[in-house]
Amino acid sequence: MTLGHAESVPFTNELLRTGTLETLGNTPIYTNSGIVFTVGALDDLGFNLTDRLQSALQGAVAKGGIIKDNWYTETSFEEWGDRLILEKSTHFYMLDGTRFNTEYFVGEAFETDPAVTVDPSELPDIMPLVQAFIDAGGHLSLYPEASLAGSIGATELANELQMDRGPVTITETIEFSRVLFPLEQLNVAKTIDILESDPVDGAVMELPKPAALPGEKHTNYESGETFEEQPSGVATYSQEMLNGFTIGNEWSKSITYDRSWFYAKAIAFAGFGLGVRIPWTAEVEVSPKIIYETEPDRTEYDAAISAATLDADIDFYRRVGVPAGKRFDGKELPLQAGAGIGLKVKVLNTWYLDRWKDNPLVGRSVNMSEHFKPPLGNSLTIPTPLQLYENTGLAYLTEIAGVGGDFSAVFAVNGDAIELDVKPHNSWNYSASGYSSGARNIRLTNENSPVSLSFAVNDSSAGANQSAYNFGPIYDEASYQTSLDITPEARIRGTIYLSNLWSALSDINITSAWHSLFTATFDLPSLGPHDGTNPKVRAVDSNERRLNPALKTPAERVFATDGYGIWNFRIINLGSKSGQVVEYIPEGFELVAGSLEGLGEYNASERTIVWDLKEDALPEELVYKVSAVDLTAIPEPNGSIQVDGEAKTAVNDTRFASLSEAEAELNQFELAKRPTLDAVRDLRSGSELLDVSNGTASLRFKVQQSENMQEWQDVEETVLDLPADTPVKFYRYVPVGNP
Repeated sequence: MTLGHAESVPFTNELLRTGTLETLGNTPIYTNSGIVFTVGALDDLGFNLTDRLQSALQGAVAKGGIIKDNWYTETSFEEWGDRLILEKSTHFYMLDGTRFNTEYFVGEAFETDPAVTVDPSELPDIMPLVQAFIDAGGHLSLYPEASLAGSIGATELANELQMDRGPVTITETIEFSRVLFPLEQLNVAKTIDILESDPVDGAVMELPKPAALPGEKHTNYESGETFEEQPSGVATYSQEMLNGFTIGNEWSKSITYDRSWFYAKAIAFAGFGLGVRIPWTAEVEVSPKIIYETEPDRTEYDAAISAATLDADIDFYRRVGVPAGKRFDGKELPLQAGAGIGLKVKVLNTWYLDRWKDNPLVGRSVNMSEHFKPPLGNSLTIPTPLQLYENTGLAYLTEIAGVGGDFSAVFAVNGDAIELDVKPHNSWNYSASGYSSGARNIRLTNENSPVSLSFAVNDSSAGANQSAYNFGPIYDEASYQTSLDITPEARIRGTIYLSNLWSALSDINITSAWHSLFTATFDLPSLGPHDGTNPKVRAVDSNERRLNPALKTPAERVFATDGYGIWNFRIINLGSKSGQVVEYIPEGFELVAGSLEGLGEYNASERTIVWDLKEDALPEELVYKVSAVDLTAIPEPNGSIQVDGEAKTAVNDTRFASLSEAEAELNQFELAKRPTLDAVRDLRSGSELLDVSNGTASLRFKVQQSENMQEWQDVEETVLDLPADTPVKFYRYVPVGNP
């Protein structure tokens, strides 16, 4: 599966611990911000082929003469930095393979189908392989009867091997990636990206940054009020929203059949991509729609919001801003596996086939995506249709073995609620406890069940001489509260055709039962807004508060003198929002020590006082004093106030006939503080690079040109005259005299 590219992080691959399967416990595949992948009940479900084999061995021992009674199974567990490798190997000594394979070691056989890829190559002549095996001394490591037969000749060894006896090892291996990948191009996955086939101790790998589920559950929620429609009408809003995430994980399962002289190993593997998307619509009503100037400040209004989830189509995902490559045909559960099949076969020390994860026989993108309507206030379970290899073509057939992979999944989602932060815009929150300006949290637990809150307009939020402003709530940080469980399942269906080597041998079915690849539990995460979509519902544009312009005045500077060169200044009408006030102390005056009240900070070199104002702790006024060097001088300070999210305005006083005049004075003052061209100098000793005279700067440099921004060639030495009104240009230069 093609994994999305994200920020790479260094990762050292280490063998962390080894042991038996019993030591596995609840070892996570990956844990991150509410996501927990666990190995699950692997001992019961994952090693079902081994379990079936053990039952067969017990029955064969009871009958006698089929196998020796000293069979055993050993388990191995390796925890690497990037994966878990779990293995069970069963060792037994066959006495009568024909009876064992036909009576006990039975299972669903591999089935041919037109969709299955067939290898047209033929098996090599077996007798030359037997002779080459003897010539290399391979027979000496076989069981006693075969070793003796090989010492006599090729015919004798071939006859012995057809007796179908000797030691056999059958191994089941399950491997999980411990790294969680964000997947970007899930719906166009046509190739298979996998981790290195074999872990390398101490090797440093570059892995994508793991995915995470943003958001946390709140503890306090507003229960809502009764919504009332006012005579001036109701403003309505409707907006489409999308929450969700996409992640990925890898797994593989292999089965090995080893008889020393014959070795076969089949593998099915996949990189899973799992997405959960929650499409929903928000419906908002605000009443009254208009609050007239005859109504006093802090006039109340109500706003109600309701939600409804939906089984969206691809046009919905386009409208909310999801890029084309992530729309997944409008599926709410994009679940795909970039899967592959590998097979290794070695006969008498000669490789017949050696195709593994890094070079699979077959690779496919198996699509298990589903449409569904997300629940709100209830639960939903979705079993995906079986993806059998006869339909997907994820299988391969040779003369010696056939192997295929089948997939399915079960997805369960519990829709607890949609939670939102509610922030008043140009308003106050209003409740029995009074007025406040912070955010509130609400929960929508049932479809089309509105939650209503009360607010009050805040006239202090309007600017000077403003005749009207918009008000209303802003719903933000919407999160879908849920618990999710996903259990992808797979099985290997395979058969080893030993009868094609010698007709006296029986075929071996290595088909496993369905088993969990992993279990993924999402422990009540907050599914935040989907990447690229609008996270806010702004119910503010159609609700209007009309004002009498005389009700508002800008921030104002009030001053007085004691007649002895001390001037007292107060700044009033600060409004009600967080912001910053800057006062410029004029030349010829100094700040009186200890006169600066509040949190203002004075910068003597810049001759500025700066106050950072916080909405929840606004002072009624700002106070400072200055002293005059010349007792007859009159200070003319300039200042500005900038409220969060609004343009900077001037602080007004009685010197100015209007705020516009104060603004013009402030702009002229700030412009005068900028350095002129005559003040620009190249301060490096002996430099001839920059010469400033007569209002023009001459820059002396060597020009270079390039066609590819990598290789540069000198053009000539040039002098450019840059008038003060020259538009922005970009140059690259090399100072004269430098190489």
